Amino acid sequence: MRRFIPWLIIFLVSIPVILPLTKSGFFPTHDGEWAVVRLAEMHRELKDMQIPPRWADFLNHGYGYPLFMYTYPAPFYLGEVFHIAGIGLVDSVKIVFILSVILSAVFMYLLARELTGPTAGIIASSLYIIAPFRLVDIYVRGSIGESLAFAVFPLLFWSTLKLILDPNLGRISLTAASLAFLILTHNISALLFLPFWFIFLFVEVKYYYEDFAKYFLHYFAPAIILGFALSAFFWAPAIMEKKYILLSLIPLADKMEHFIRPLEFWNSPWNYGLRPSFQLGWLHILSFILGVIILLTERGVDRKKNFLLGSYLLISILSLLFLTQSISLPVWQFPLLREIDFPWRILGVLSFFLSLGAMYVSQVPLLKKAILFLLFLSLLLVPRFAKPESFFTKDNSYYETNDATTTSMDELTPVWVSEKPRDRPASKVDIIRGSSKIEGLFYNSHNIDFNLNSSSESIVSINTIYFPGWSFTLDGKPVLIDYNNPTGLMTLEVPQGRHMVVGKFERTPIRLLADIISLIAFLIITSLILKDTISALRRKFLK
Repeated sequence: MRRFIPWLIIFLVSIPVILPLTKSGFFPTHDGEWAVVRLAEMHRELKDMQIPPRWADFLNHGYGYPLFMYTYPAPFYLGEVFHIAGIGLVDSVKIVFILSVILSAVFMYLLARELTGPTAGIIASSLYIIAPFRLVDIYVRGSIGESLAFAVFPLLFWSTLKLILDPNLGRISLTAASLAFLILTHNISALLFLPFWFIFLFVEVKYYYEDFAKYFLHYFAPAIILGFALSAFFWAPAIMEKKYILLSLIPLADKMEHFIRPLEFWNSPWNYGLRPSFQLGWLHILSFILGVIILLTERGVDRKKNFLLGSYLLISILSLLFLTQSISLPVWQFPLLREIDFPWRILGVLSFFLSLGAMYVSQVPLLKKAILFLLFLSLLLVPRFAKPESFFTKDNSYYETNDATTTSMDELTPVWVSEKPRDRPASKVDIIRGSSKIEGLFYNSHNIDFNLNSSSESIVSINTIYFPGWSFTLDGKPVLIDYNNPTGLMTLEVPQGRHMVVGKFERTPIRLLADIISLIAFLIITSLILKDTISALRRKFLK
């Protein structure tokens, strides 16, 4: 019974954070309602058997755009599980937010317990749940991807640590899946977090294994390769085909306006505006400083290990703080980093390391009691911040029929579009020259088929913006697509007579290769898990 007490405590700590999410209706945030619209679109695409979903035909006023080629898909895959079970769109999104909090607590507890013990797990997970930016992500920003990434940070560290302590096939698979899940959950968070994870992996493997190269190549390199391979269907096309969208040409924000003033870490008013509170939490800062001091001054048998870990945590925090300051602007101009809009996004990673370092106060009995008491007092303040600005009620149809772009600056629009659509077209196909009759029109998120009865040569306009992957055949033979017009819409030249026109949104070579790589990685990981499970069962029954 005693072993369940820590789980009960972290669950109770979670309640004030998630309680507003259990109320009826939804609330205004920066991105929350867009998440609901995207889930509705994900549902449409999966229903159309567009696997993996990439082209959002219904959105952008029905002219389409490549939403899930560049937008993290994992939170919407997870939300779809609840939606197909009969739960409404809004409630499905709210469940994902709730799970992000609970899983954050669970995995941070497992990680801290593995490193130090149960009390450390309670301290670290509790601080992590109530980290101010955690609450900002849910109730101000409404960022479903960043919120879920909070859960994957400790999961990836914990699975890595388990792999280091006892390498086996099952743990290689768990680490690979965790790595892939982070990339698919929020690509910006992954980009910011993974360099620190790689350093943690290097430091820990170097400490535990004298023959670093042998163990790294045998156990850890496969996990890394499989993780990137499993998520390749998303990141590889996104990188290779980014040149086709406006995001490759325009910055989403002026970074100089979004660095953080040092005093804002300590005192930043809570608000629901575009520039949210940047508080780190006084208890988080204090606990981290004390925890790292304890680690660096440890004199026991684990002195070397603790000093390495303490140094790693301290350097990580200082590096992250540096990246929030305007002096770091040259670093933000590096490839990939230059496309991140707000430097303060790094507060999620910062919250993780602050909470992780704080767990070491548990090694000093007096400090442990003091921090637990202060943590209890802090929990009394959580309802002041873990609350929506207001509530409203909109049914599923509102989100199912909302056909905007769900982006702040239409940054996923193809670069060849100079006139963006403003209204939904009356028909999916129009005759813009000649005399023709359209019959048997059928279309979904990745198919456009119709018959054409032309009494003269005609030009047909498909009211869908061209993007690589779209192809058309005329009576089974490929036909040239012309999209050299301000709207970027696809037009086809059709000769006189009766014709069958078939359009498909298909995989480009890079998408096909990436999908194959991900499928192979999935099969390998599945086989490794099965093999490890069978081996474990054999050992159990042979005893």
